[in-house]
Amino acid sequence: MLGRGRLGELGVSHYGRSFLRIEGPGAEQFVHFDAFEGGGSWEGQNNQVRWASTGTRPGSTNRNWSWIYNVQPSASREFGREGDRSAHPVVDEWMCLEWFFDADAQQAQFWYQGEPVEYLALDAAAGMRTEIPTFQSLSVGFQKFQQTDAFVVWVDGIAFDTERIGCDG
Repeated sequence: MLGRGRLGELGVSHYGRSFLRIEGPGAEQFVHFDAFEGGGSWEGQNNQVRWASTGTRPGSTNRNWSWIYNVQPSASREFGREGDRSAHPVVDEWMCLEWFFDADAQQAQFWYQGEPVEYLALDAAAGMRTEIPTFQSLSVGFQKFQQTDAFVVWVDGIAFDTERIGCDG
């Protein structure tokens, strides 16, 4: 993961974008991998907030790799939002990943290949648990948490801004 601190206004609210490519066939075992991680203080604890994927091997069922929202608080149990698990990472193709976070409004959104992932539209005002901190660090790339078969991953085109960047920018 490529990390950055000293975020200024981007720590409170930002749009981000990266391109990710996983060489097939990918791992056949269950794996949780992160493409984005941000850390910061939220109500007295340190939260690590992630756009991630979990599942077993590439595919398009709800058991295959699917994009999720994941939070690891320092003082309580990990939680996340998986929704209907209808957005799936693929192999052997470049994937455009985009996101938005607003710590003040407690809102977040994830786009995959330029399209919003509806189950990853988060809003605390709608009763969703978000716990988005003011970020003190942002990291983009690829990290996985299980011992699995090896696979190759490329990351490119990392960008942050106060406005949505898009897949063409």
